[in-house]
Amino acid sequence: TKTLQSKNTLAPKLNAALANDQTKLSGLGQLRGALATFQNVVQAVSGDGLSTAAQSSSTAVLKATGSKSAQAGTYNVVVSELAQSQVLQSKTTASADTLIGSGTPSTIKIDFGSANSSGFVPTGVSKTIKIDNGNNSLAGIASAINAADTGVTAKVVRSGNQSALQLTSPTGTSQTLRISVSGDTNVKNLLEYNPAGQKGLSQITAAKNAE
Repeated sequence: TKTLQSKNTLAPKLNAALANDQTKLSGLGQLRGALATFQNVVQAVSGDGLSTAAQSSSTAVLKATGSKSAQAGTYNVVVSELAQSQVLQSKTTASADTLIGSGTPSTIKIDFGSANSSGFVPTGVSKTIKIDNGNNSLAGIASAINAADTGVTAKVVRSGNQSALQLTSPTGTSQTLRISVSGDTNVKNLLEYNPAGQKGLSQITAAKNAE
């Protein structure tokens, strides 16, 4: 009888001790999970994670990026002048379909760069467009330039009862145009444009950078 009573007394104690250990293990597991979450948060906001965060209030006007050396805070950005494309325009012809020259194969070479007191400093690779007796009109030249995907937009505009070719560059002073032509003299005289030299085209608008 005494042996049975001892066993009956021991079992609840063991069960209680086991339940207590399980509670401790469960608590340790929860603590470990919380520490892991905290570590992830710390890693996300430390070093580059926090210092490179930047947001613009108007992304259509200004995009913002951060760096390690950026000072945290709110900044006001004043745009005093927007970037501007260079616009060049040719002399007029009777219509957009008036043939220019004899149709002798010609090559238009377009360079982008910066114009300064020392001349023209090109950037990037020259783009070329072929002109012959199938497209030697203002409309044909405009189509050929647009199809070549040079970055220049070409269109024919009306000037009184006459038509002219208008060329628009991407924005910024580094996108100033230099256009040279080899082949037909009439095409050359119409389209050549060197900021530091011969100008068959007239500048309607100068390229500008944003400020």
